[in-house]
Amino acid sequence: MDNKKHLRGLSVLLFLCLALGAPSAAYAQETKSEETVYEEGDFFIAWNDGGPRFIQRLSWNHSELALRYEVILEESLEGKYTELLRQTTRENFLIVSLRPGKYRYQVGVYNLLDQNEYTMDWAAFEVLNALQPKIDSFTPVEFNPNTGDQLVIEVKGQDMDAGADIRLRLHGDAGQGLRPASREIREKSARLVFNNEQLASGSYDVYIRNPGGLEDTQGTLIVRPQETDPGPAVSEVDEGEPDEGGPDEGEGDEGGPDEGGEPVHSRRPDIIISAEYAPVLPLYGVLFSENAFERPFFPAGAALRAGIIPFKLGKTEGLRHYFGAELGASWNMLEELKKKYKISAQVWGIRLRVLYQLWFNQNLALNVRLGAGINIIGDFYYDYGKGKDATLLGIYPSLDMGLSFQRRITGTFGIEVGADFSHLLSADDSSQPGYIRPAAGVFWQF
Repeated sequence: MDNKKHLRGLSVLLFLCLALGAPSAAYAQETKSEETVYEEGDFFIAWNDGGPRFIQRLSWNHSELALRYEVILEESLEGKYTELLRQTTRENFLIVSLRPGKYRYQVGVYNLLDQNEYTMDWAAFEVLNALQPKIDSFTPVEFNPNTGDQLVIEVKGQDMDAGADIRLRLHGDAGQGLRPASREIREKSARLVFNNEQLASGSYDVYIRNPGGLEDTQGTLIVRPQETDPGPAVSEVDEGEPDEGGPDEGEGDEGGPDEGGEPVHSRRPDIIISAEYAPVLPLYGVLFSENAFERPFFPAGAALRAGIIPFKLGKTEGLRHYFGAELGASWNMLEELKKKYKISAQVWGIRLRVLYQLWFNQNLALNVRLGAGINIIGDFYYDYGKGKDATLLGIYPSLDMGLSFQRRITGTFGIEVGADFSHLLSADDSSQPGYIRPAAGVFWQF
C-alpha cells in the first residue's frame, strides 16, 4: 500500500514536469494558413481554393495522470471494421479529415510510466455527406408593409435541409439577420413568414446554411418604408373635461379624403427601363408613299423605353394596379427591292404614353399603354442602279397604344413580349397608314 502511494506521488510529480516541458500536439492534420476555418461543435470546415474541406474533432475525457493517449480509428467497409489510423497524442482530442461513412475509435490511456493504464470502450460515429444548398430564386422581390401584416417568401432551390438555418440579412451585412416567425423547408423549396414588426426598410438577401455548415445567399428583396398614422392631434386639456368647442370641434368639417376610409399610403415610385427587338408589320393605308413599301414584314427594328410608376394600388398577396407614364423611342429600317429600283427609308419614333400595369402575382404583369408620338421619316430615297436620288424627310404625328406581358426572372430583371400599334396622321386622309411593331426584350424595374 505504501509503495502504491509513493508511486502515485512520484507519478504526479513526473506528470507535472512533463506537462510543463512537453510540446502540444493539437492537430493530427495541419490546417494550411491560407485556409479560412469555420467551426461548429465537433467539426470544422476549412475553405481554400479547392473548396470546402471537412475536419472532424474526436475527443474524450482527460485523465490527469495520463502521459499520452493512443488512438485507434477504424472505418466500416462492407460491414467489417478496418484500421484506418493509429496515432499517439498528449491531448484529449484528435483532429482528422474523414470522408462520409461509418467509423469507430478507441483510446488507450498510458500513465506517467508509459504503461497502458486502461483502454476506453469503442465509440462509434457516422460522417454524413454535407449538402451544398443553392437558392435559385425567391418571391416576392419587393414588399410594402403598409399592404399586409405579414411577408411570405417562397424560396426555390436545391439541397435545402429541413434543419437548415434560413433567414433574411441586410444586403452586404454578414450579421445575425432576421429569422422567420415560422417556416417550412423542403428539399427544393421553402416558405418563410415574417411579421411586419420584424422588418425595417432596406435591401435584404435570403441566406441559408445547412447543418453541415455549407451556405448560399441570394438577393435582393426590397422592403419599403412603413407608414405610420399619427392620428388626430391631442389637445392639452385635463382628463375628463370636455372640449368647449372652437374650430377643432368638428363644426363645418365636411370630411376629408381620410374620413371613413383607409389612410392613403405613399410608396416609392418604380423606375422601369426596357430594350426590345421591334420589327414592323404594315396593316393598312399607304406607308409614307404610294406603291412604295408593299412588303408584309420589315425585320430591322429596335425600341427603348424609360418610365416612372408612382401610383400603386392593391395588396401584396392579390392583384395589384400600377399607374405611370413612359417615354419611348424606336427605330426601323424599311427597305424593298422592286423590279427596276430599290427603295429605302429609316423611321425614328418618339412616344409619350400613360402606362397601366396589372400584376397577377409577384412575377407576372400585363402592361397597357396609350398615348401619342412623332414619327420622323429620314433617309428616304429611290435607287435606280445609279446611286440613290436625293433623300426626302417627313414628320408625322401618330396615335399609339400597346399591350405586353412581362415576367420577372430575378430581382429587378425580367423579359417582356407584346406589340405596339401606331396610326399615323397625315394630311391625306385616304392614305393614313397603321402598322404593328411586335416586340420582345428585357426590362429592369426597380
